[in-house]
Amino acid sequence: PVWRMASPGCSVSTEQESFGLSSRDNRVTGFSRYQEHRATRRAHTIELEPTMSQFSVIERELSNPRRRHDHTPRRRSLLHSITRRLHDPVDVETSAARGALARDVNRRVRTALLGQRYWSNRFVGRAEEEYQLFISQYRRCSVSRRLAVAAVLLGLSTVYDAVVNQRPASFVALRTAAPVALLVVGSLLCRLRATRRWWRLAAVVAACCAYGSVLSADAVEPDGAWEACDKDANSVWQLLWLIAAMACSALFFALDLPHVCACLALQLATYLAGSLALQARWWRRAGRGEWRLPSLVLGPPAGLQLGRDEDASSRMVVDCILSAGLALLLLLCAARMRDQHERQCFINSYVLHARVSKQHTRIGMLQRKHAELLALFSNPRVPDSSPLVLRPLHLGQELKFLMRALPHEHLAVEPAASIGDLAPAVLAHNPRIILFSGHSFMGSLAFELDDGRIDLPPAAAFISQLSREAAPRLQCVFLNGCHTAALGHKLVEEMPWLCVICWCSITEDAAARAFATGFYDAVGDFIFNEEQIRIELAYWLGLKRMYDQGFRLGDPATYLHPPGHPHHSAPVFRGCDGCCPPVHGNVVLLASFEKRVCVLRPSLPSQADEPRRSTPPVRSTPPRLHARLAAHARRLSLGAGPAGHREGGQRDSAPPSPSAPLDGASDRSRSASLSSALPDSAKYSARQLGGSARS
Repeated sequence: PVWRMASPGCSVSTEQESFGLSSRDNRVTGFSRYQEHRATRRAHTIELEPTMSQFSVIERELSNPRRRHDHTPRRRSLLHSITRRLHDPVDVETSAARGALARDVNRRVRTALLGQRYWSNRFVGRAEEEYQLFISQYRRCSVSRRLAVAAVLLGLSTVYDAVVNQRPASFVALRTAAPVALLVVGSLLCRLRATRRWWRLAAVVAACCAYGSVLSADAVEPDGAWEACDKDANSVWQLLWLIAAMACSALFFALDLPHVCACLALQLATYLAGSLALQARWWRRAGRGEWRLPSLVLGPPAGLQLGRDEDASSRMVVDCILSAGLALLLLLCAARMRDQHERQCFINSYVLHARVSKQHTRIGMLQRKHAELLALFSNPRVPDSSPLVLRPLHLGQELKFLMRALPHEHLAVEPAASIGDLAPAVLAHNPRIILFSGHSFMGSLAFELDDGRIDLPPAAAFISQLSREAAPRLQCVFLNGCHTAALGHKLVEEMPWLCVICWCSITEDAAARAFATGFYDAVGDFIFNEEQIRIELAYWLGLKRMYDQGFRLGDPATYLHPPGHPHHSAPVFRGCDGCCPPVHGNVVLLASFEKRVCVLRPSLPSQADEPRRSTPPVRSTPPRLHARLAAHARRLSLGAGPAGHREGGQRDSAPPSPSAPLDGASDRSRSASLSSALPDSAKYSARQLGGSARS
């Protein structure tokens, strides 16, 4: 029922309201309002106006004596609280814990993926370093506190014995003062900034030295008048001290299994040497002759014999040694299980941290704080009356490969991009890589207008929107279009912190798409592995993908037929390099080195090294499309170049020469190719590109 604030006509006192409405288990919304009002004004009476049906409910609740004490928590017996925790609330085989891996999945991750060893429980490689850092972060302070607590407990347990039995000062110093000091120093070493990296070594040394000091205290105690039973009791106490020291070292100091083995072995060796030496000394001081190791034959110890046997040796020390060995095995098994459980928890926490980080990254990307790659796709059209010839590109295929290679939260796409979309996209996404995929013409990128027609903004308009203030994270610009090297050269000259991947020749659409898919896969792998994106390596992987799909580097314009060639009307795709060039474009990587623009590119294979291609490439345009383009060019009395090139042509004149000089002309009249400036022998090298007059 929904309660409404009432008029002064009907009022309910504070006691009646708390009594009646608390039995409804907070299902009445007016009760929450009443609690807020009661917190501010304790003595004020709340006035409510119930409906008739709600008033009958309250009357029934108030008249029921069994519901008057439902608001008080029920007291349950201690036995019930203990027994209810002896069983799981659900079946663990059918329901797994939230956020944790299944047991078999956790085991496969540890053994197969991380290479966990069976006996030592250690991982292989970087995973072990991450685990050590994980333990240091979460357990180092706890180990420091446990060392301090162990020092306090050791001091309290030994001071009473020293006071009651009036032990000598040397005994008190070795049994109480020295162990406490060693444990306190170990605790401080685990805390100090200069020594906390060595906290494991500090814990091992403190535990072993403290036990050695406790054991050596028996050496300063006069034992010449001891009977055999007194010495057996002393041996038992030495065994108890050993078990306590080994238990603390194995279970409380967060040491790895190899460290635990070393620490327990050192403590056991100290116990064996000390107990046997003290046993031999007591034997000689008691006048029993030359001491020898007791026999392992079962029998009552000498301390329990009624008569004193001068030649017999007590078996208590042997029994203590065997018990110490058994305790060592049990503690090693317990330490191995503890270490294995901690590593299982580490895997679960690592997976949970990865999930949280991934969700946090996705939320950040969804909020569009930044993206790794901003893709600008432009495929404009021109009217029939325009002197430009723009062939449609298969940008949909390239976009599909891009979205499959990169996570969506690290990717921002601007389809049908215009020059006006660049600045808002850069400010919104703050990308690390900017990609332009489309046509280029006369040194300008072909963007789209609102109606889909072509827009050729000057190069300065594109460069000005990529400044350090607008894109502080920007590292690379990928210009996936024909003859974009001149624009890339300008970009690197004005922004030397950038590297540019561009084409210094015309390129076939399928070849550009093949190189781009290899580049996208490399960038996606870097992002998935949370590594820094290496542009140079991604460039080489793009070249590898391009070669794997049958494409070769080179300028196709050098193979094309001149205008008026008979193959323009009847193309021959087998055996004619003019109709089907054996090369498909030159892609280079531009960067600034010592205030100079340098180019990185592989050497081009010679004709002797590579067989002559007489068939079209694997991903070339079908012959039917070549025929349609040839017929269209013949109708316009022009020669048709290779289909699918990412550069526009002119209808009233021949295409611009690939060796056109880089002069100081305007950006809209520039058509540059740097292929002649790049020697074929420059394999894995960087050469300076000349100034604007270098062709």
